[in-house]
Amino acid sequence: MKSTIKIFLVDDIEHNNYSIKSYFRRQYEIEFTNSGTVALDLMQKSTFDIIISDQKMPNMNGLEFLEKSMEIQPDALRILITAHADNIVLKDAINLAKIFKFIPKPFENSELETAVGTAVNIVNVKREMTENIQNLLSKITLLSVENEALKLEIMALKNLSQ
Repeated sequence: MKSTIKIFLVDDIEHNNYSIKSYFRRQYEIEFTNSGTVALDLMQKSTFDIIISDQKMPNMNGLEFLEKSMEIQPDALRILITAHADNIVLKDAINLAKIFKFIPKPFENSELETAVGTAVNIVNVKREMTENIQNLLSKITLLSVENEALKLEIMALKNLSQ
């Protein structure tokens, strides 16, 4: 059973947050805030699979927020949305904040839906790989215990035959 995908939106324009939440609310669990600082605090309490942030915000821009979010939730996929990006911002977003996708404003809902859909597929593949690794480790542990028991039985049989 796949667990719910959790998305976190950060945009200082509340309408944008409500609009995106409304668009995705049936498919995913979505939280939002209008402040990068508040977002970082909330990320200490809850884990998110996908983080979507606007670039131009007061006090802390999207790039700064996404870069700091790396320290708290390094496995989350990050999407930067902005109408205000130059090559330096984009380079830093990729290299420092490790964004998964950049979406320029204005954008079509289908553009965001495609980016989120791809991110969801990546999250699900990572989850499946983690589950498979855990299952393999459990089987290795079980086999190791059984192997030790067999060694003890063989030693006991050797002692009996002597």
